[in-house]
Amino acid sequence: MFQRIKELGKQSVIYGLGGVLNQLVNFVLVPLYSYYLTPGEFAVYELLFRTAQLALIVAQLGLASAIFKSALYDKKSDTRTLYSTAFYTLVGSSLLTVAAGALLAGWLSGLLFDSAEHTRLIWLTFLTAALDTFIVVPMARLRIEGRAFRYSAISFAGFTTRLLLNVLFVAFLQRGVAGLVEANLLQSVLFFFVYLWHIRDQLALRFSTAELRRLLSFSLPTIPALLGSTALVISDRYILNYFRTPDEVGIYSMGYRIALVANMAVQAFQLAWPVLMFSVAETKEAERFYSRVLTYLFWGGNLLALGLSVLAGDILRLFSTPAYYGAAAIIPPVVLSYVFYGAYFATNIGSLLKNKTYWITMIVGISLAVQVGLNLVLIPRTGMMGAAVATVLSYLLMPIMAILISRRYFHVRYEYGRIALTLLVAAGLYGVSLLVRIDNFYLSALVHGLIALVYPLLLWPLGFYQPDEKRRLVELAGQGWALVRQHIWRKAA
Repeated sequence: MFQRIKELGKQSVIYGLGGVLNQLVNFVLVPLYSYYLTPGEFAVYELLFRTAQLALIVAQLGLASAIFKSALYDKKSDTRTLYSTAFYTLVGSSLLTVAAGALLAGWLSGLLFDSAEHTRLIWLTFLTAALDTFIVVPMARLRIEGRAFRYSAISFAGFTTRLLLNVLFVAFLQRGVAGLVEANLLQSVLFFFVYLWHIRDQLALRFSTAELRRLLSFSLPTIPALLGSTALVISDRYILNYFRTPDEVGIYSMGYRIALVANMAVQAFQLAWPVLMFSVAETKEAERFYSRVLTYLFWGGNLLALGLSVLAGDILRLFSTPAYYGAAAIIPPVVLSYVFYGAYFATNIGSLLKNKTYWITMIVGISLAVQVGLNLVLIPRTGMMGAAVATVLSYLLMPIMAILISRRYFHVRYEYGRIALTLLVAAGLYGVSLLVRIDNFYLSALVHGLIALVYPLLLWPLGFYQPDEKRRLVELAGQGWALVRQHIWRKAA
């Protein structure tokens, strides 16, 4: 059991690196955004960035998971046929994305910004999305072949390149919002050739319509769910932009950038989870494994959410300017939303095992409808806090529906009592942190950090840990202490 949990953690770190670094660059660039862009300007970039995300989802056709399933589960075609078919399909999709950008850019600029001022930038975001489409096949291949080092190296190179280009275009060339869009486009152009190089030996002049049908039969039903999942994250920005001011959109978006740390963990888990989920499905320990994963997800997710929530004000003081300090209020509900989102992936088991992917669309669709409805009611009255509340409630609905649906195909007895205990302890400690108001930044960060670290310790006397977990924790503590002593002895020698 613990070995499989360990393997899940290892896979989450390695293959989640690409998604994590893509999110991490947005977090690392928070000082750049806050010092060189006003909240109103940052709102413009945020809306452009989120629009590009939607375009990319459509362009990629959901083929990443379909390639993985076809290569490791269906095994109906050789790899060259599989990769070539997928690649040429994405070529056509990317060309359609470029054409759509050219046709819709002016209309979208008027819709989002009430002017044609940003038409060029919108078209460039579509062009960027079209180029990023080509990441799918080569990176899926590296995962399938277990080439973790190469996968990580490409991911890190992409992270570094984007970071440096953003700093160059904004801080040195003073290009503002346009500089951010242009930097992202240049990075996509450069890495298009990197991705092409890593798939060149698998491309052939062959195209299998049978393989395409298998790929699309799995992937197309997931596109509405992928769009809906992204809309769950970004729709509030559009509604907030309509009812409130660009400055409030910018402040709200800055809060989301800080909360991205939690989303990084969820993305890593999301990438690693399918491999182990499918691999243990036929084993005797499957139900217990699935149950424990959800419990540990809440344990770790709530620790991360608590840390970000209690340190929200300190993080903003360190990385941003006073214009963005108001974002601290929305960080706690947003990071909790990400915990619920991770729980949704961990509980959506039965529908995936039985290939009932249409349930995913229904779950996401209902949650999105609830969120949009709540946003329309709450945002005009309470602004960005209403948007944050709508987000956490709609995300809570997702794992609830996933459990109710999945039990029809694969019943799992989850440890609801233990999960509730982690939520209650985290909420209580967050309440304590609200009573702490310290002007000195370093002392404030220290005290708030210590409050978060109390969380795993407080769970011990409250009976959260089971005997096997206590033994494992004691073993890990012993190993950790041995390493510390060894390090001390080496320094002394």
